[in-house]
Amino acid sequence: MTHNFTPNGRSHRLLRCLAEGSCGFTSVVMAVHQGNLTVNRRKKLGRVIDLLQDEGFIGRAEREFFILPAGRDLLTRLDAESPDRTSVRVFAKVAA
Repeated sequence: MTHNFTPNGRSHRLLRCLAEGSCGFTSVVMAVHQGNLTVNRRKKLGRVIDLLQDEGFIGRAEREFFILPAGRDLLTRLDAESPDRTSVRVFAKVAA
């Protein structure tokens, strides 16, 4: 079963975190949700982790998660599809 992964979505942020090196669940939560550890967000991220493991994008060794080659390929694709992160607004000057 294939899924539609969204650029800059939870899966993408999780893969980015794991591309830097293996880490435990709490570290992943902190990286993906910028430290907001609500119960609901932990559950959602747990489901994303399960999905990525089932699809063969990430692996787990004891308490550490790590990215697999298929996960690196998906990360490359999602990075290419990501919109520019620059957040600049330009306002036209209007004469009074």
